[in-house]
Amino acid sequence: MFYRDGKGGTTITRPRLEEICDVLKRLKGERVLLLLESGDREWVRVVAVIDRILVATLDRKFIFVDCNCICAVIADCLDVIADQFGLSYEEENAVVEGEE
Repeated sequence: MFYRDGKGGTTITRPRLEEICDVLKRLKGERVLLLLESGDREWVRVVAVIDRILVATLDRKFIFVDCNCICAVIADCLDVIADQFGLSYEEENAVVEGEE
């Protein structure tokens, strides 16, 4: 995750995420809060992302959401986020850091 150029500079590299759908693909099976363009907020469980459509469950029903309608995703699962994005998490200090 870190690249040292030999001149004292360090570059932190992360997986490139082109859009919100890329984040949702990594959170398959997780419960997340979607902030939608309409202003609505929905707690859903991510089932899959097919093309640019999120497939999720909401109150035992399937919903299909165009990724263009999603403004933000809030995931309350630090261990999953840390694992998916190559971060380390210290629970005692509530610090998230890139792994070397």
